[in-house]
Amino acid sequence: MKIKKIFCVLNSLVLIAGLIACGNDTSETRSMAPAGQPSGEAPGTFSDAARSEGGSHGMASKSTGGSSSAIVPLAGAKVERSTAENGYTVGELFAKAADLNKQKVTVQGQVVKISRNIMGRNWIHIQDGTGDPMKNTHDLVITSSALEEKGSVVSLEGVLAADKDFGAGYRYDVIIEDAVIVK
Repeated sequence: MKIKKIFCVLNSLVLIAGLIACGNDTSETRSMAPAGQPSGEAPGTFSDAARSEGGSHGMASKSTGGSSSAIVPLAGAKVERSTAENGYTVGELFAKAADLNKQKVTVQGQVVKISRNIMGRNWIHIQDGTGDPMKNTHDLVITSSALEEKGSVVSLEGVLAADKDFGAGYRYDVIIEDAVIVK
């Protein structure tokens, strides 16, 4: 009887690992976490890879701009720099992250990926044509309650966090949190 239980547990773990590795594109899927429990990129959860648009998520590396396999490949976006007083390009935010930590910043870019309703917020990836794809500093993750369509150009303002670690392998050199859309 114990062997059968062990086999069932191992089989379930293999299934979960397969879902994580595949990174299914199910952008219409809603969170399957029990009420009151966040899902997605939180420690100990696995649903983000199955619900994200545009790729799988995985373990982070100290040498990347964000959670290494969550980074979207260079999309070729060419977007003007924000004209706001606290406006920066994506590349500038990565280069000046230590100096801008915990400060309000504005960035403008093209939405290249959206992960909806993870930990009670939307995770928006933007690119503006700056940053270095070889160092993964071209793709900026922004959390927000706002929701824009993939492909749209937006200007977002929020608080920059440098070297943010959410646990479970989700670490970001730069992330902008609690952003709002600015016109």
